Amino acid sequence: MGKYKPKVELKFESDRWLEEMMRADWKQFLLKCVLVTFEKVSWECRSIVSFVFTDDASIMRLNEKYRDQEKPTNVLSFPQLEFKTPGNSPETTETIHIGDVVLAFETILKESILYKLPFLTHLSHLVVHGILHLFGFDHIKSAEAELMEGLEISILKDLNISNPYA
Repeated sequence: MGKYKPKVELKFESDRWLEEMMRADWKQFLLKCVLVTFEKVSWECRSIVSFVFTDDASIMRLNEKYRDQEKPTNVLSFPQLEFKTPGNSPETTETIHIGDVVLAFETILKESILYKLPFLTHLSHLVVHGILHLFGFDHIKSAEAELMEGLEISILKDLNISNPYA
């Protein structure tokens, strides 16, 4: 891990998340996902990352407002920084709010069933994916997608999770 351990803020907008998370040691695993991701991008700043655990109705409104898509999605990221080079740490001693990662329970549950994955495994992938977006990584162009997916695969491997793109 770099010099600083990131601070993680959690906000629950749906009780479904709380019910599901009572079944597993999700909090420790979430923190591990955050730490491994920050380490892989060599982030060297005091940081805060926020997670909003919501439902399909709420994420659908956000998806429509910010992405012009009238449907729910699994994860949305709202970065607070702009990067010329993805993941490049700014030189500052201030604490930086990296951004918010919003996760929709129903969509993630449906996908985990569809892909025959444990819920926590699929959630971990989406947490990593969301954080990488906060750091400026994207998957719109094929070269960017290769870089981002390669990082995801590497991070998930460190978390003992197999390649989600295989």
